[in-house]
Amino acid sequence: MELKQDVTHGTWDYPFQVHHTETSDGLYLYPHVHNEFEITCITKGQGIFYINNRKYSIKEGDILFVPSDNIHLANKILNTPSSFFSIVFSPDCFCASTQSHIYTKYIAPVMDGRVLFVPHLDNSVSWYNTAWELVKEIEATAAEADNELLCQSSLMKLWHLFFSHSTEGNASPNIDSLRLKTAIDYMHTHFAEQITVHDLAKLSHMSEGHFSRTFKVYMKISPVNYLIQLRIDKSINLLQKSDLSIGEIALNCGFNDFSYFCKIFRKKMNCSPHDVRDKAKKFL
Repeated sequence: MELKQDVTHGTWDYPFQVHHTETSDGLYLYPHVHNEFEITCITKGQGIFYINNRKYSIKEGDILFVPSDNIHLANKILNTPSSFFSIVFSPDCFCASTQSHIYTKYIAPVMDGRVLFVPHLDNSVSWYNTAWELVKEIEATAAEADNELLCQSSLMKLWHLFFSHSTEGNASPNIDSLRLKTAIDYMHTHFAEQITVHDLAKLSHMSEGHFSRTFKVYMKISPVNYLIQLRIDKSINLLQKSDLSIGEIALNCGFNDFSYFCKIFRKKMNCSPHDVRDKAKKFL
């Protein structure tokens, strides 16, 4: 599981994608942040959803809107089968130029916080049924071939719906969130190197204590455990897709002690690196 999505969703010329997630033991969305907007729709289960540390109780049928560069995650309440899908898209889906009338009137105000969309939508909201029909329409259309025009049309209708029920914001950036994003970006770029909490705090212009507390508040995980999980995620990708030895993979992912890598991998993943590689080979 990637803790920060640092890749473009979709393609560079069509930055739009629908992701589906199913779990057998409760609703969970890993803590992450990305530049695109996200609309997440719960199709089964219940849990707690966080957007920049704002807490929302969610259940089947709920819709969440996540602005760009907002840290978000979800934690389960019950160990029951759960599922959701997320529509992730860049402002470029609406218009190619930041100077266009569409962008300056309808996109930029949401990007900079002058306009606030409803973050949590459930069936108690008067326009919920229209929103749900549109997200399901987008989900279905995205699975079809040559879907770009229809998806964009439905997405624009959905954006207009949110925009028409938006409120005025104060356009003041969340400083803590922006500073944490700097640290997260650094970890994803330099995960193979030695990284200390001191380094991350300095990058974020915080004291070590304040940085660690703020990180835990927003991410629900400590900086050290985040970095460990990130390195494990990177190692899983290499175990599945490369011919490097497991020792080389450990080194390439920031683990200088092979025994520690195997121990922490098993602790976090409930299996060994060898198990992951062997399973990947079966599907080749």
